[in-house]
Amino acid sequence: MNSVKIATWGAPVSNSARVSDVEFPPGWSFPLSHAFGENNYEREIFRTHFAGSDITLQGLFSRVLGFRGPDGLPRARWQGPGFPPHDARIVKPDDKVCVHCALDLLEASLFDWWLSERSIANLPAEVLSREDCWYGIDCRTARHNMMHARNLNHICLPTRVGGETQGDPPENGHRTIVEEARTIDVYFPAYSPSDVIFRDAGNETVFMCSSVCEDEVIGDVSVIPGKLTVWGARGRTLVYYAMDGEECWHDGRVEILKDVRNMRWVRTSKGVVPEGCRPVVGGHTTIDGSREVLHHCAVWWCGQRVPGYASPRTGRAVITWDGHEWYIENEYELLCWNELV
Repeated sequence: MNSVKIATWGAPVSNSARVSDVEFPPGWSFPLSHAFGENNYEREIFRTHFAGSDITLQGLFSRVLGFRGPDGLPRARWQGPGFPPHDARIVKPDDKVCVHCALDLLEASLFDWWLSERSIANLPAEVLSREDCWYGIDCRTARHNMMHARNLNHICLPTRVGGETQGDPPENGHRTIVEEARTIDVYFPAYSPSDVIFRDAGNETVFMCSSVCEDEVIGDVSVIPGKLTVWGARGRTLVYYAMDGEECWHDGRVEILKDVRNMRWVRTSKGVVPEGCRPVVGGHTTIDGSREVLHHCAVWWCGQRVPGYASPRTGRAVITWDGHEWYIENEYELLCWNELV
């Protein structure tokens, strides 16, 4: 049975409130999934410190609001940009948000707040006396090397940046190619917290990718934009794409797109490419005997920002979620190059 789902945008959010008036349900935990660059050691220092205090999630939110002041809270990277009439990067105290988005806003500001507070937080001397890592919060090594995470402080800003891809990007951007997705845990490129702009249902890290799918029966090849989910620090990394109403797991060639420095997100609907925009090519497929170009897109779904593809011909965006393929016609984001055309 075809399990394609048709999604609509703009359903009312019953639990929305002004940012300054948000109240979290009792029992909710501190949001630490990506607060400290997925650095388990720094997260544990933070968690242990506050376990001995009477500060609740609500109290922490109030402190962070006071720290940010009237300018508001920066959006989390995985929330994407704001669109008119809202500010692209900041959520103002009077803006209305749901409680889940408020939790994301808190998580996105925890590093800056803790950076300013930890020197007066009465932490153990062995914690405060560590030398700063050159790469600071963006350190890639600290996620998987506990000795490095323990010996150096990562609650600091980077003083050195990692190597970046040079030269003009190709039409579909600079990508990391993995020939077999089943080996992706071995060849998956290192990434920093600033690279994470999508998350899955349990706040797992997600990246854009394109699956190269070969149909040996008809001798055709489709390249379908989808998502790559990192299922926990020690879990498997899996690649998904949409096909015939289902969320399919891919084990063949995959092209990973992390480098979006020369790109921007543009809101659109019904397959329209806004005037002056050049979409980033994510792949292609064959529809009714003709080749159809597919573009990278993003959709808000079940409280998370999910990557997928947009098809100008069919007039909709397509994502996968919970085993199904979903169609979205209105209000999705199209990934475009920065320059105007």
